[in-house]
Amino acid sequence: MMRPFGKLSATARSCLMAGVVLGAALVPVAAQAVTYTDGQVAIRSDGVVYLLSGGQRRWVATVQITDDDINAYPEGDPIYTGLAAIGGGGSSGASQTVAKPASGSSSSSSPSSGSSSSGSAATATPTSATSSSGSVPGAAAIETPTGATGNTDPNLPIEVDISGQPKFQAGERIILDIKTKPAANCQLTVKWPDGTSAAQDKKAADSRGKCHYSIEIPSSQPVGTGTLSGSVQDSANHNSTQSVDFDIITKG
Repeated sequence: MMRPFGKLSATARSCLMAGVVLGAALVPVAAQAVTYTDGQVAIRSDGVVYLLSGGQRRWVATVQITDDDINAYPEGDPIYTGLAAIGGGGSSGASQTVAKPASGSSSSSSPSSGSSSSGSAATATPTSATSSSGSVPGAAAIETPTGATGNTDPNLPIEVDISGQPKFQAGERIILDIKTKPAANCQLTVKWPDGTSAAQDKKAADSRGKCHYSIEIPSSQPVGTGTLSGSVQDSANHNSTQSVDFDIITKG
């Protein structure tokens, strides 16, 4: 049977009181360590966005649009309180629960995602079809040019994006971007209408996920169709390729 508090020795009473005080002091600290980020949005070093809620990380599908499109929206009041996933409590804002990124490693990236007109996150599933488009956090806006061929890894989008119409005259320049995710390695080869090929410099995608090229068309090239073949590879050895045609037309 436990002895009444009043009958304990002075030393025992002192130890008991010290334990109670120490426990009371540590409980808020432990609770804070677990919950002070609850409801906050965090960005991992590879650009993947998570909502920290209920002791879990929930991947947030981002929408890839230009700065001008973002700035076209009127600015509302800032949100200083935490968010919560749909079905969670204590929310002053809303966020949909969506599929996790394809890999849990720090070098992973998210699957392709669609977006709604309201700008909210949309549920996404990976795709690997040649004609599909992808959205990877931090990557440039990706589309598939008409008539393009290749093989796209859902973890590594690619678009060989020619500036303007793909019709040129000999002596002009082809201006294009290979769009992918930041830091991916880009390669580009041009096959000219006369059957010769020219490999371009290897480049690393910039912070917007773009590798920029400016290619002069030799004045000796005949009228005909050429091909721009691009490929990208990331640090996780994901590979994607895409080829698009262009035409050299008669000078008019």
